[in-house]
Amino acid sequence: ALAFSPAGGRLASGSPMGPVHIWSMRDGDLFAECEGHDDKVVAVAWGASLVSADVTGETRMWHPHTGKLLALHTRRATVLSADGETFLHNGDDGLVVSRKDLHWQLSRPGPVTSMALAGDGSVVAGACLDGTIWRRQLTR
Repeated sequence: ALAFSPAGGRLASGSPMGPVHIWSMRDGDLFAECEGHDDKVVAVAWGASLVSADVTGETRMWHPHTGKLLALHTRRATVLSADGETFLHNGDDGLVVSRKDLHWQLSRPGPVTSMALAGDGSVVAGACLDGTIWRRQLTR
């Protein structure tokens, strides 16, 4: 998992063994290491903080300058909104969208291979194994 910071000066990378690394784009040096995930990190997103999710369902929010843990959530996510408020998970029974205390189960036309969330969290798009591309508007 990779994500550029909003200004493009840093790059966050999730690893197969847990830590999230924040890299300086100016010189390529390690800027900070976010320790806490014990399994493969599958998603990272930038906003006011850095958000990461692993395959076990843990989602963590990090301070973008220090790598210090700010919050821990246990909602499964494979795609995250930059504000850390919207979580997407491609489950066996459909696409699950969680925002705060609201949860949606969305049908999908086939097995989903990739998903994306609009920057403002209002639209989710997906690509299916058969080549179908779809989108769903999420109500706020």
